[in-house]
Amino acid sequence: MKKRRQHYVWRHYLRSWSNNDQIWCHRDGKTFLSNLMGVAQKRDFYKVSELTEDDIVIINKTAIESTTNEMLREANKGWINTFQMLFTIKNQLFASGIKHPDLDALFDELAINIEEELHSAIEVGAIKHIDKILERDTSLFRNEEEYMSFSHFICVQYLRTNRIKENATNNTESLFPGMTERTFGVFRHIYATNMAWSTFAKREEFKPALLINNTEINFIAGDQPIINTYAANVGWSVPVTEVEFYYPFSPKIAVIISSKEQYKNGDIFEQDAEQVHMFNTAIARSAHSQIYAQSRNDLTPYINEISFHEQI
Repeated sequence: MKKRRQHYVWRHYLRSWSNNDQIWCHRDGKTFLSNLMGVAQKRDFYKVSELTEDDIVIINKTAIESTTNEMLREANKGWINTFQMLFTIKNQLFASGIKHPDLDALFDELAINIEEELHSAIEVGAIKHIDKILERDTSLFRNEEEYMSFSHFICVQYLRTNRIKENATNNTESLFPGMTERTFGVFRHIYATNMAWSTFAKREEFKPALLINNTEINFIAGDQPIINTYAANVGWSVPVTEVEFYYPFSPKIAVIISSKEQYKNGDIFEQDAEQVHMFNTAIARSAHSQIYAQSRNDLTPYINEISFHEQI
């Protein structure tokens, strides 16, 4: 069965802002109540395509050979094989004279579903991490195996979105027409692997912590659910050299991964209203087109921030 409506923000994640699977959303100038199936999704968003020989050369040159860690290089070569195995099998069958309309339909279904199912597997593995976060249990930050898994999860969530794909397309389409559409799935998982390793390896200086919100202002979420706060106040085309990940998990709990001194001594930090507002503004400014909340009133202060990057 083809999974045509594909979410680039995990529905289970957004459930923390919903009531009976209904969530408040602001999109295209309108604030409305929607079911979770109706937000942060796009038809065939993860459909994979067969790579050209030039595509593979570019992936190797730009994303694999430049990695100094031999373990990462080998792991990332595997992503090319993962995304091309379907087409390898298809071409071998056709070269052997095995052709049938049902096979074409099957391969098309697999091309649509394969990365969607990969994301589902990553998400299922992350449920235990999210449960701990919502219970304010920071033990996963100190367990190497758990934190490595969590680091991979958050880096995939950062890179899987429509905002990130659109930015990549805008930056490359004029030079390599069609390449981003064919290669983005592979690049997404290669860069997520590299970022996850860096996040994990530098955990003593790039430190995770919980942010607890006991104010009357709720954390909001967006269709770019995890953000680099350093990039929030500049245009998307402006490169930034510093990273601080912010990831809200509910209206009252968020995760920060930061090298700032203020997060060095401890792993739970209570936020005041000004800090909550600052993070909400950053989420809205980083959004592609949608922000989400538990109530309409939670969204109202931030609806004009979505177009922030278009104004600078």
